[in-house]
Formats: sequence, C-alpha cells, structure tokens
Amino acid sequence: MLGRVQSAGGTPAPFRKLLIDDIAPVAQVIDCEPLDYDVRAADSFAELSTTLATDGSGRMIDTVFQPGTRKQAVLVQVGCYRPWGFPAIGRMLTGRDGMLLTSSVAFRNEPYR
Repeated sequence: MLGRVQSAGGTPAPFRKLLIDDIAPVAQVIDCEPLDYDVRAADSFAELSTTLATDGSGRMIDTVFQPGTRKQAVLVQVGCYRPWGFPAIGRMLTGRDGMLLTSSVAFRNEPYR
C-alpha cells in the first residue's frame, strides 16, 4: 500500500475505488451514495483542521483531494448524507431532511519512494 494513491497519479479515482471496495459490506445495508470525501495533507498534524464545511442541507462542500507526499500528515474525512427514518420528526428537530454521517482518520504517510 505504500504510496499506492500517489503512484497512481495522485488522482481521486483510485482512492474512491479503494474506499468503495472497502465499505462494500456496509453498502449492502446502508446506501452510501452519494459518498463525499475530503483528503488534506500538511507537514504536521497541528496544521490539519477537522472542521467540515457543509451546505444548507448538511452535505459536505469545499472538499479537496490532497493525498500528500512522503512523511506528511494526512486527514481523511468521509461523509454519507442519510435521510431521516421519520422525515417529519427529523425536520421538526433539525430543520433538515437528513443527517451527515462522518468518519475521520489521521495518519502520517510512509517514507515510500
């Protein structure tokens, strides 16, 4: 896995395929489309922000794909917008038609070549 995304050109397509393949068991139970993700790299973990920008409906916006280079700190945030099971109650409580389920992971890139 060392440098796999970077060696594939650093584009989102290989990352998205790995992500979709990885969540396949969950996707059989929960429809995860559309799936949003934000990948940001920095020289240190302190430089990474966990704040997610969302639009009025709660979907992720202003996402980027920066997988970084060797030894950089990387934050990956994945979001799946899900409609409420009981829409009327959800709208009454939150004013939205659903919720954004998110998962985040931070790591340091390996010193691949």
